[in-house]
Amino acid sequence: MDWSTSINDTVFDKARMWALINGITCKGPTSTSLRHAPFLLFPSIFPANSFNKALQIQSTIGEVIHKVSRDSEFLLEVLKSTIEVDDFTRKLYEVYKIVLNEGVAQEISLGILRTDYMLNKHNSNIGVSQTTEEELKMIEINTIASSFAGLASQFPDFRRYILNITGHTNLIPQIPDNAPLKGIAEGLIAAWSLYGNPSAVILMVVEDIPNNIADQMHHEFAVKKLKPEVDFVICSLSKLHQYIKLSHSNKNLYFEGVEVSVVYYRAGYEPDHYSCDSDWESRLLIERSNAIKCPSINLHLAGTKKVQQELARPGVLERYLQDANMVKEIQETFVGIYSLDLTEEGDLAAAMAIKNPERYVLKPQREGGGNNVYGKDVASTLLKLCCLKERAAYILMELIKAPARNNVMLRPESDKPIVGPMVSELGVYGVTIGS
Repeated sequence: MDWSTSINDTVFDKARMWALINGITCKGPTSTSLRHAPFLLFPSIFPANSFNKALQIQSTIGEVIHKVSRDSEFLLEVLKSTIEVDDFTRKLYEVYKIVLNEGVAQEISLGILRTDYMLNKHNSNIGVSQTTEEELKMIEINTIASSFAGLASQFPDFRRYILNITGHTNLIPQIPDNAPLKGIAEGLIAAWSLYGNPSAVILMVVEDIPNNIADQMHHEFAVKKLKPEVDFVICSLSKLHQYIKLSHSNKNLYFEGVEVSVVYYRAGYEPDHYSCDSDWESRLLIERSNAIKCPSINLHLAGTKKVQQELARPGVLERYLQDANMVKEIQETFVGIYSLDLTEEGDLAAAMAIKNPERYVLKPQREGGGNNVYGKDVASTLLKLCCLKERAAYILMELIKAPARNNVMLRPESDKPIVGPMVSELGVYGVTIGS
């Protein structure tokens, strides 16, 4: 759709103001300032059948990831090659092994997940003609610090407002409701309630400079709206060691003397978040405690790219799901994902990508796409890693060829909008809680 006839400076100014007033914001240039987050002015077109499928399978994906996180034999086997070459995953794995050997203090874990998808353009032949179809394909499953539910929950009203003032009221009925923040708040409250101490607090762990502070605070506000008696404390990972204590008699966790019911991580998913040994010691201390973790260390590991690659192997999903139709539904969202271990299988995958690098993406065991390797760099990276065990730190994934839609992007650092084709992801949230 061509939106260009609907835009002018007045629309841009009103859109920015709406975002600022209603909490579509991120950290500003100073510690006490906010600015609007980058956003697209208009809704992105998405096929209803693919959209609905992503929603329908999310609960089952949550069930699979929960079961994987409880399958220590599977996790230890799948990650054994990765921990030899990826220091960050190895340290997470070591925390997990210590807790396993000592005995898990808290069997209940909370998962706030987000499964990310793109549409993939696919050519299909129907008779003598060729058509282009758009298939739903999974990018990744996030199991730690799944962000932006706070901001995303504001967008249905924002979209309706923009469509109204730009003369596209006929499209308003096609805007779906979207309330992930409420569902996540209910999950946090459920974990707090299961812990069993009404005076215990939820501890949110954040980065030293929390750029997503607005999204994080949306979560506290949503919890307090639903359950005013639940209290939050917020602390950066680097300062935790100053404030947390573990009771050796009952394994309860205390923050400045107050018992903690739930530890909600909004940091800890990147190596840079652990600046020194005390940060790792804090993570281990929390894992040893009776507090409910979101996520537990095993659920964190269940979200690694290596586990995703293994789940895409034929027969592996069936280990956790008995419903053959649901297995098929989920498998249809997979693209080809290949191991790069120093095996014959890994050598074949590497050779395939070196020959046609534009068809693949190299992914390390990290959250987000900023660490990925694309295009000609795929071939050059694999050639450098040729016979080195460090190759196993990556997985190889078929590149999703996402369709671009015309839209308008507004960014906080520039008054000038960006107009043109944009590629979007669909992220679907889900909550799991259990033992």
